[in-house]
Amino acid sequence: MYPQDSDISSEPTEATKRRQGLAAKRFKGEFLRGPVPLWWLRRAAGLPGKALALGLAIWFKRGATRRDEVAVNSNLLTKMDISRYAAYRALRGLEQSGLIRVKRSKGKCARVEVILDNAHVFI
Repeated sequence: MYPQDSDISSEPTEATKRRQGLAAKRFKGEFLRGPVPLWWLRRAAGLPGKALALGLAIWFKRGATRRDEVAVNSNLLTKMDISRYAAYRALRGLEQSGLIRVKRSKGKCARVEVILDNAHVFI
């Protein structure tokens, strides 16, 4: 037989309480999804200008979209308070340091891929 409504407890089970507790501990808002290798951050931090800020923005967008290749567009630059000219210089610096690969197309935003396969070079 099927249980009657009065037979079903309205109190949450232990598993439900555990799930609700985990959901309450999740981060709200925007955050940097990791892990971000420390060697990568050290190398970017040693570059001039807004290179580190742009690098973090690229890592942020990479984590948010869960894609290896991301577009560096004006929305991303505005969010990180980076001018487009500073972004050009920072992209060039990150690329020359071997931290990213950049695909440029005339009239379109740059597409960037983070390089992780040469970690031993920068340690």
